[in-house]
Amino acid sequence: MSSDSNPCRNCEAENRPDAKFCGQCGQALSVLCRSCGVLVSAVDKFCRECGRELIEQAEAAETSSGDAFEEERRQVTVMFCDLKDSTALIHQLGAEKYRLVERRYRSICVPIVEQ
Repeated sequence: MSSDSNPCRNCEAENRPDAKFCGQCGQALSVLCRSCGVLVSAVDKFCRECGRELIEQAEAAETSSGDAFEEERRQVTVMFCDLKDSTALIHQLGAEKYRLVERRYRSICVPIVEQ
């Protein structure tokens, strides 16, 4: 590998230095340091800005978000309203006045839907 390449840690393919994703497998080639927020290469073991170990951060993120993807069922209510001629009304009233009309409309509808 040349010194100006951007290697993929997933498939080890060489990528251009300015590439954000691997051209072979689509893996992200850079990550954000969870300590300081600097964008670093995904193959780096330590952040070049703050010196924190990136592997530890990745493991901590996996551990803390492990339960985040468990299935959860919830009952939800979704209100969708298509206001007739709303585009023309926006042009007639202007966006700010229309927003007031829409807020008033929702303030009337939401309590009825929540019953």
